[in-house]
Amino acid sequence: MATLAADTFDRADSGTVGGGWNEVVGAWSIVSNKVQMITHGAIPNVLRFDVALGASPAADYDVEAIVRIIGAGQEGELWVFGRYVDANNFYIALANTGNGNFQVWKRVAGSYTQLGSYSASITEDADYTVRLSMVGTAIKGYLDSVERISVTDGDVTGTGRAALGGFPNSQANGGLAFNDFAVYGTAAPLANKQ
Repeated sequence: MATLAADTFDRADSGTVGGGWNEVVGAWSIVSNKVQMITHGAIPNVLRFDVALGASPAADYDVEAIVRIIGAGQEGELWVFGRYVDANNFYIALANTGNGNFQVWKRVAGSYTQLGSYSASITEDADYTVRLSMVGTAIKGYLDSVERISVTDGDVTGTGRAALGGFPNSQANGGLAFNDFAVYGTAAPLANKQ
């Protein structure tokens, strides 16, 4: 597959993430060559990549990032979004330090449905590579480059956008960190943010 977009976040610390990114929910910043979010709340934090991906077919692409919950004893969820049409319609692959599981969910018309789960012993202060693959109705989740979840679902068909996000827990020293964001598909590279 071709790399349609990529961002390593290897740039100076800043309260601004950079061109192409839309801070939909939460306060995001660049810290130590990662994009981080420390805002806590009742709705998921979302950092959306707003550059057209150029996948062909348009809605068939993979989204990948290295994810980490910051802080010992923290619980939270790290989300990698695909087909993010709007705040109520998308797919996510997520790493959950609360129950240790890796999961794939969909949100359709505002309602969440879990599509699959894998017991992975996910913990805080550790890096995991999360990948969400969407090809037609084949939705797959990869954890550390191994396919762990494979389902069939056709409820979100729009191209949407790729995005990062999730929930840290309520402790003030906790947060989410993401690195090495990439989108893969079957078209020539279009948007490299390195």
